[in-house]
Amino acid sequence: MLIAMTNTDVIDIAPSGDVVLICAPSEKSDMPHRLRVSSAILSLASPVFKALLGPKFREGNTLASNGYVEVPLPDDAVEPMIVLLKVLHWSPDSMSLVPKIDEMFIIGAVTDKYDCISAISHSAHFWISSATLASVDAETAQLITLARIFRQDALFTQLCDKLIMQAVGNIAPPVAAKVVGLEALFLYVERERNRLRAGIMKVIEDRIGHEAGPYSCNASKECPYGGSRLNELVSRLNKKELWPAENLQKVSVEVSIQKLRAFSFEWLQNIKLCSDECHGPCWRSHAHQHASRVQNGVEMVMTTRNRFCLQCVRDGDMESRQKCKHT
Repeated sequence: MLIAMTNTDVIDIAPSGDVVLICAPSEKSDMPHRLRVSSAILSLASPVFKALLGPKFREGNTLASNGYVEVPLPDDAVEPMIVLLKVLHWSPDSMSLVPKIDEMFIIGAVTDKYDCISAISHSAHFWISSATLASVDAETAQLITLARIFRQDALFTQLCDKLIMQAVGNIAPPVAAKVVGLEALFLYVERERNRLRAGIMKVIEDRIGHEAGPYSCNASKECPYGGSRLNELVSRLNKKELWPAENLQKVSVEVSIQKLRAFSFEWLQNIKLCSDECHGPCWRSHAHQHASRVQNGVEMVMTTRNRFCLQCVRDGDMESRQKCKHT
C-alpha cells in the first residue's frame, strides 16, 4: 500500500511514485532535495537500483513491507539526478532539457554509476547532436569524449570526422579523455589531419611539377610560354593560400579541399605564346585536363581517409578503416 506524502519539499518526477531519493544539497539550497520516483521504472532502467530495491537490501525490504521507501543518496548532486530521472520517467519536458557540455559530463558520471547508459541513449543522442551543430574544435573534442561515455557509435564517427575536417590549429585532448581511455585517439586524429594535408599538397605539387617541364618549343629556344604558365600557376595558388605548404596549416582540411576543388585553370587560355608557330598548348595540359586531375586527386585523398569506429577504438584499434566490421 502506498503511503500518501504531503511534504512540500518533494519534487514529483513520478507523482504516484513509491520511492523518494534524497540527494545532496545544491548551491541553491543547503537542504537535501527529495525526488519522488517510480521503483518499477528505476528497476527497469538501472541494474544498480534494481538490486538496491530488491530483497537483498534493506531499502528493498522496506519498500516491499510498506509500499514506500526513502533512499539517501548523499554523494549525488540533485541537478544531474533530476535530468537523469526525468529522462528515465519520460517526463513531458525531458526532451526540452538540453544540458551544457560540462553538465553532460556530470550527468554521464551519474548515469555510468547507476549503469543506465542504454536507458537514456535517445536523450544522449539528442543532447550531443544539438551541441554538435555549433561546436568548435575544443568543444568537438569534448563531444567525442561524451559520445564515448554515452556509447553513441554513429555520433562518435561523425564527430571524429568533423574534428579532422574542420579543426584549425593543434588538437588538445579534453581532460576527461584520459579517464575514458581516449587520450591516444586524439594523437591519431591529428596524424590523420596531417596525412590528409600531405595528400592535398601532393595534388598541388603534381600540377606544379607538370608545369615545370621538361618542355620544348618548335619556334624558339627561349620561349617564355612555359615559364609564364608556371609562374602564373604558383602566383594563383599563393593568392588562394594553397601554396606554399605552410598555408595549409592555417586553415582546416575542409577549407583547403574546398579551395582546391574551386581552383580554376581557365586562365591558361590567356597565356601568350611566343609566336604563331609556338605549340605550347600541345605539350602542356589544357585547363580541363588540369581540373580533372585535381578533382581526381582530391577524391583519392578523401576516399582513402581513415574513419574512427567507437567499437574498434574501445578494442584498442585506432585505425580500423580497412578491416572494421562494425560500420
